Amino acid sequence: MRRIIGVMFAAGLTVALALPSSFVSSQDRANAILVRKWEYKIQERVYLPSPSGWHSQWPWLVSSPAIGDLGMGSPDLEVVTGTEEGYFEWFPNGQNSGRYIAVDARGRHVWDYRTENNAGRASPAIVDLNGDGSPECTGGSTSGWMVHAFDAQGARRWRFPVDAQLNVLAAPSSGDLTDDPGLETVAVALDGTVYCLTSTGKLAWKVAPGSRGHGAAACAAVADTTGDGKPEVIVTLPGEASRTWCLDGANGRTRWGSDSFGSNQVILAAPAVVPRADPCWRQSTLGRSSGSAHVIAAAGNTMRCFDGQTGKEVWSYSSGAFIASSPAVGDVDGDGGPDVVFGDGRDIVCLNAYNGKRKWKLETGGAVYSSPALADRGTPRPHRLEWPMYRHDAARTGFYGFLRGPLAVYIGSDDGFLHVLDGRTGERIDKFSVKFPDLIIVSGSHGSLKFMSSPSVADIDGNGTLEVVFTLVDRVWCLEDRASAVARPRDESAVSKRALEPVKKNTAATRNHFAMAQVVHTGGWNPPVPVHEKLLEELAKRANLTAMNEMVPVSLRDDDVARFPFLYLTGHEALTFGDDELKRLRGHLERGGLLFAEACCNAEPFERSARAIAEKLSMGPLERLRNDHPIFTKVYDLREMKVARKGVPVEFWGIVRNGRVVFLFTNIDFGCSWGNTCCSSGCTGVSSEDSYRMLTNIVVYSLLE
Repeated sequence: MRRIIGVMFAAGLTVALALPSSFVSSQDRANAILVRKWEYKIQERVYLPSPSGWHSQWPWLVSSPAIGDLGMGSPDLEVVTGTEEGYFEWFPNGQNSGRYIAVDARGRHVWDYRTENNAGRASPAIVDLNGDGSPECTGGSTSGWMVHAFDAQGARRWRFPVDAQLNVLAAPSSGDLTDDPGLETVAVALDGTVYCLTSTGKLAWKVAPGSRGHGAAACAAVADTTGDGKPEVIVTLPGEASRTWCLDGANGRTRWGSDSFGSNQVILAAPAVVPRADPCWRQSTLGRSSGSAHVIAAAGNTMRCFDGQTGKEVWSYSSGAFIASSPAVGDVDGDGGPDVVFGDGRDIVCLNAYNGKRKWKLETGGAVYSSPALADRGTPRPHRLEWPMYRHDAARTGFYGFLRGPLAVYIGSDDGFLHVLDGRTGERIDKFSVKFPDLIIVSGSHGSLKFMSSPSVADIDGNGTLEVVFTLVDRVWCLEDRASAVARPRDESAVSKRALEPVKKNTAATRNHFAMAQVVHTGGWNPPVPVHEKLLEELAKRANLTAMNEMVPVSLRDDDVARFPFLYLTGHEALTFGDDELKRLRGHLERGGLLFAEACCNAEPFERSARAIAEKLSMGPLERLRNDHPIFTKVYDLREMKVARKGVPVEFWGIVRNGRVVFLFTNIDFGCSWGNTCCSSGCTGVSSEDSYRMLTNIVVYSLLE
């Protein structure tokens, strides 16, 4: 499930990214930017046997935490993480001691999930697998050789044993891959076998592409890289020659395999996906080679970029060291195009994602195995989820989003510090010293403790500043980035004073919250700068609704769409729906639903296909609505709106069924107006204030008519 990211305003960035006067890293210094908020000690003693084979070089593969709302009755967020093998009072001999744990925003224990076999080193995901509105957590265990799914209260949903008693060190990924209800889970076992499991834990397919090798410890990415509107599974695997593979998400068949990275080697860096070119990004001056998606993967000392449709190499980058850090993709320097950030030996490096040219690097005092998290530090919005889990989200693409930067980079290093960098220049903003004064290891000879954990970043307690959370060996750390925004007190009772006629509850979401559902389609279903959290915050206040703080992706291939009376459809490109999807949509609209479609960036291909879909629904003509229609006046009088700073009528077309609009369309951009001031595509949208007002009118109309 995608968590939605908000828009930042450039005016706030200069202060938010300002460098401190000193890089002295004592947690107690008065001018520290990264400060310890809390630590949660998971276990008193850690059991780590003497490593052998490749484990002797990489013994500290540890879980990285996930952040999300587990529905504990508080607006604050929870942290879920896996554990090492430990000694606990109920397992005095250290056997069957694997756990995943949840702690609250203040570092207090919430629950344990016991694997009943061994360590939970696979980084968990928080994702709604079955579409019931409540999240599940997924993970994996080592000597237990299983993939696990458990609910938001820590109760087991299912376990799936992988073949040949192999560890599951790679983080599980999720996506809508098959025709089965809900989302599938993709797990990679240590021998390179890829498993696709249904939302109920049944095997959908498994494959072992190429010649298998031992040491597959990197997760798969789930994304549409071929442009056919259906997600693929991207994974880098060891073998006689290490390669990156693109697998059909529906059945696991190979779409393409990359050229060899070299001989069989351990794979620790997960692939990243750069989505297809978006009009909200600049391209002509940034070396974009094509409009297709790109896949960025690393093995050994080489990082390569592949065309997502064909697997053809686009660029390559040679390192002087083994690349263990998984790349993150986002516009970190604010030039309007995507960048790639990762750990390269002792350096943190930023490359142009289109051509692989280096933009900056920063040397740390130790090897960088940790994978970076990206965040907008300039928008003080409570409970924002910037980089909430390893690889950003449950699809594990490592892609931050189309938001124009600059962004900050958070990453750990074997120098013993958690670093935060200015994405524009790569200069260090601050670093936090991580120490283990009371760590007890009860067995083995382990050498140095490697900083293998990757941080997650969110405002977990709702005070407007960001927290950085990571797990190392025996504890969870939570740091506050005090310069991420000026802290502000929470307003628990902030609701609109506007008097409206009573609004009926939306039955789509849990706890009777209104949910705005976004339709997934083949034409680039989520193209705009992601501003949905801000949008829904505004909608909740203006329409006096209790609204979920995220957009919910829904597919017309799934009957689950019936749970969402209000549907939102947008895009730049042409899209098509199959006969079954049109039938399901038609039935939903006849039963009281409403679909609002808007052409992002005024895109003509989307407009043409939206009008074609309206015709295929066979529910009546798509006619222009008069400006005295209730859509324009339900809450706000918007018979005239500001477009490009001029007051003009905005055209809306609708299909009217039994006196009620069921299909509403406009070719004027609203998505880029919902808080975005930096769209570089040249689109001419409605002013932000009028865009919020119009959406309020539409939503209230849909719920009352």
